Amino acid sequence: MASRLTPLTLLLLLLLAGHRAASNPDDSNHSFTDPESLQGESKGDILDILKGTMPKTVSIQDTVSSSTLPETKETNTTVSATSGSTTQPTTQPTTEFDCPEPDISCPDLGNHSAEMMLGDALTDFSVKLYHAFSAVKKPRSNMAFSPFSIASLLTQVLLGAGDSTKKNLESVLSYPMNFACVHQAMKAFRSKGFSSASQIFHSPAKWKKTFDPKNTRMEPFYVKSSVKKVLMMSSKKYPVAHFTDQILKAKVGQLQLSHNLSLVILVPQDMKQHLEDVEQALSPSVFKAILKKLEMTKIQPTLLMIPRIKVKSSQDMLTIMEKLEFFDFSYDLNLCRMTEDPDLQVSAMQHQITLELMESGVEAAAATAVSVARNLLIFHVDQPFLFVLWDQQHKFPVFMGRVYDPMA
Repeated sequence: MASRLTPLTLLLLLLLAGHRAASNPDDSNHSFTDPESLQGESKGDILDILKGTMPKTVSIQDTVSSSTLPETKETNTTVSATSGSTTQPTTQPTTEFDCPEPDISCPDLGNHSAEMMLGDALTDFSVKLYHAFSAVKKPRSNMAFSPFSIASLLTQVLLGAGDSTKKNLESVLSYPMNFACVHQAMKAFRSKGFSSASQIFHSPAKWKKTFDPKNTRMEPFYVKSSVKKVLMMSSKKYPVAHFTDQILKAKVGQLQLSHNLSLVILVPQDMKQHLEDVEQALSPSVFKAILKKLEMTKIQPTLLMIPRIKVKSSQDMLTIMEKLEFFDFSYDLNLCRMTEDPDLQVSAMQHQITLELMESGVEAAAATAVSVARNLLIFHVDQPFLFVLWDQQHKFPVFMGRVYDPMA
């Protein structure tokens, strides 16, 4: 071929259409890149369009933003790549890639089975990501990430992945082998709460019932042997679905948000237990069982106390991908469906998120006084906890993380 795409060129090709759509979040057509749109053009035609027009480097961002509760700003996954053999290990021979044409047919699109399969895979992937993030973060530190944002970007890379990288990516993402419907199913994962494109916009996700700011006050928050005062939001009869899980030895609570989203919180059941114990016991099967039980748990008026939080997190995703035993971005990256260059490497991949938890909500709080009865249920979040922003319609985590210090 007379001109080859740089690795950043091919990633731009994957995300260019979505990037344009994401620049206008009100556009109803901004969505995951539709692989069917590629059917009318051959790979050569697409490459010819871009010959001689692409920059040497490009930055790709998956952005999530919100203006209320939980508020998520500047959440992005940024990828940069380089081409050439100068950084390639001398012991690595040039690899010849087998590159069959992708199968983008989707016979299961009409019955939503592909969406269910994708939601299940994203839930597995989120737990794997949680443990990978936890392994590289400082002990007892705050962290947050968007499994949906990261999976969206990696799923778009699948469009150009050849056989070896495709298999490895499918394994990391917990996708079934040759999951042809994944691109159409990802496109369907849109709601008023968020939408998927090369940039992901998270619309306001407010509480179904607001917290009265007058009830927010300084209360103790316990981190092992130390105690510190933090701002606690409180409500005497807040609607919460909650139970205690004996496997995790944790209290599990679910608070309803707008747009069919909810905030799920896992906090150690007592002061003898620590969040590290909960994390170690958390597996995909346990996580799914908890979320399934929440669906069947009755929402009841509860004396709720939960801290105001603001979590900032920035992470090199290449380190995370290696923790997930995916090394293709460093060598032997096979994206033969988009370029013939065998010397591709991803030089940088950054994921950033800022999440803020405040009192604002859709419905005004009742002004009437409430007396606390002896049998009133209680759910206090007064020690480090794990949180999940859960999409109740498609059943997958949009955000996930932990809080050790609400005031950090």
